[in-house]
Amino acid sequence: ERNMAMIMVSHDVGVLAGRTDELMVMYGGRVMERATTRDLFAHHQHPYTRALLEAVPRMDLPRHSRLQAIPGVPPDPTVAMGGCRFAPRCPAAMDRCDEERPPLVPAASPKHEYACLLPLRGVGDVEEGAA
Repeated sequence: ERNMAMIMVSHDVGVLAGRTDELMVMYGGRVMERATTRDLFAHHQHPYTRALLEAVPRMDLPRHSRLQAIPGVPPDPTVAMGGCRFAPRCPAAMDRCDEERPPLVPAASPKHEYACLLPLRGVGDVEEGAA
């Protein structure tokens, strides 16, 4: 609309929701998912994206509710690592995730890509037998 672009970096995707047209989710220096903001919120495919969305503070929860944390620790950027950088913290990781670096593949929606060997089918589900 204004022929402008801006890069915002945040772990709080809720803050980005009303201020962006597109989002790129990165973890450990790698792109995990990229989509329009609306599509990413509605049809996210990567478990890290889900974890970020679950960590957004919600007004419908009681005051002082604990935020959802992602278990484990972030990867050390000085240590070379094969496979998916999120695998050590991913609840759906399998041995293959430690060995293969998943490429960005197209999702069902245009302009939506994700890098996961076990993409999410829907909220709470992992696609079984995914390549």
